[in-house]
Amino acid sequence: MQRSYILLGAVCALFTIPSQGLDCDVLPFEMIGSQCLYVEGLESGSFYDMRFYCEHLQEGARLARIDNATQLAVISDYLYSNASVFSLACFAQGCVFPYDAIGTQCLYVDPLEEGAWYDMRLYCTKLNGHLAKIPDASQHQAIVSYIREEGLDHASYWTGANDDDYEGQWKWSDGTDVPLSSTFWRYDCDADRSRRPKVDPDRNCAVLDMEANFYFADVDCTGAEAGKFCPICEMV
Repeated sequence: MQRSYILLGAVCALFTIPSQGLDCDVLPFEMIGSQCLYVEGLESGSFYDMRFYCEHLQEGARLARIDNATQLAVISDYLYSNASVFSLACFAQGCVFPYDAIGTQCLYVDPLEEGAWYDMRLYCTKLNGHLAKIPDASQHQAIVSYIREEGLDHASYWTGANDDDYEGQWKWSDGTDVPLSSTFWRYDCDADRSRRPKVDPDRNCAVLDMEANFYFADVDCTGAEAGKFCPICEMV
């Protein structure tokens, strides 16, 4: 898919300096949140180009790993406060980092963060978003295409769809109705070829199910399996 990004810089992280230990006094790195980072907004290139750039910038450096929403928020704030310096063209179609323009929405597909539906809803809130609403079949296809093209198809993803308030009345986070047609929901491989969602008080949240070509599946919001699902956040 064609991207609307004008510039792709890099966030380099300094992890170790052999025989010296970690020292964030090494230029051009500085402490940003809990990491020793250098944000490069003028040099640009592909993922591999920028990985090479970071690794040759300083011994012990490589592209940054961002493990949690708190550190992501700190880096986002840093980018905003230095926007005039870094010429942040990673604001694509009005989408603010870490969100990407996917179809008609600004979304963030995170294949690393995992947790129950309520935990991932909170995670999205901390990123100034909510679990994604998928309003129509065209947008559903755009999201599925993005997941596959970006190599993110090794996980299932929470959406904002749930019937937590009233069994069988599926709603998005904004209170609008979730489509219940076969265009969206998976079929089970049973004798009756039954279609989701089922009338089941233990299945109140919906994922894009990687085992069913990313059609919707109703699952337990908080059970053991729920901890394996990742979020799709929508910018608000």
